[in-house]
Amino acid sequence: TLSVQPELRGKLELGDYAYQGDKLRILEANCEMECLNDRYVIHRDEESINYPILQENGIDQEDRVIKGKEIILSLLKEV
Repeated sequence: TLSVQPELRGKLELGDYAYQGDKLRILEANCEMECLNDRYVIHRDEESINYPILQENGIDQEDRVIKGKEIILSLLKEV
């Protein structure tokens, strides 16, 4: 879903999602994004940064697509 957002076209590379564990590559920022049940994790070099997704009783209280897009756009601004 994130890869078809107009602002992100050509900036992301999808991994092989035939198996669990592959990450979304953010090309210009030279990092990868992983979407877990309760958070996004950005992996860059040896560092991992967690971005929690607000939840109540395991149910998202915020739109994870919008949050993911905001995270990616902020990473791209750093480049």
